[in-house]
Amino acid sequence: MQPHTLWGYPQTLRAGRLLHCLVQERHLNLLNTPGSPTRAGTTSQRPTTPDLTFSRGPLSVQWRVTAENLLSDHFLIHLSISVSHIPRRRLVTNIDWDAFRTALASHSFESYENWTSGIAAALSSSSRRARIRHPIQDPDPHFLRLWRRRKRLQRSFRSQPQNTQLASRIAALRDEIVAHCASLEHSRWSALCDNLDSALHSQSTWSLFKSLLALSPRLLPL
Repeated sequence: MQPHTLWGYPQTLRAGRLLHCLVQERHLNLLNTPGSPTRAGTTSQRPTTPDLTFSRGPLSVQWRVTAENLLSDHFLIHLSISVSHIPRRRLVTNIDWDAFRTALASHSFESYENWTSGIAAALSSSSRRARIRHPIQDPDPHFLRLWRRRKRLQRSFRSQPQNTQLASRIAALRDEIVAHCASLEHSRWSALCDNLDSALHSQSTWSLFKSLLALSPRLLPL
């Protein structure tokens, strides 16, 4: 940590002065927004800004700190850099199957037409569409529910930083998320191994094997 008043600390210490001198020598630009802490506070400590972002040269960069911290006490930092080529977005649909089954159970089907229209209505009400730039795996619905619940608790905690009961609920929910992620990781690794078993002839499979054996420094995407 390099406390300095220029990046939001109440006082400047030696480490902060040394870093500031180095920044000036290298002609770096500080991108952090004043008054935007990057580390969450606790019931006994105020939020701080230990995570600094610098740029150099005529880059067009927009900096902002998000409210997400991925189970850490450091918030994610979002950087937008202007580039000449922007990859195309892909439209994906995420379905909450628990909500789909609940919506479907509330319908009474008297004919084939009612059955098909009920399925279509339940599917529409439980689906969310989004555009992404990179291929990602379908998110786990239970994980998304846990994550949304945690974000709601965190918003409440930011307005009530002295509420120890809220802090305990967030910590317990964090442990539940970590355990669920470990289970997801195990099941997805097992699914990956099953897919590899039927694709031993492919180059991507052998690239993965070489990477696991440290025979190749680069892993090709599957």
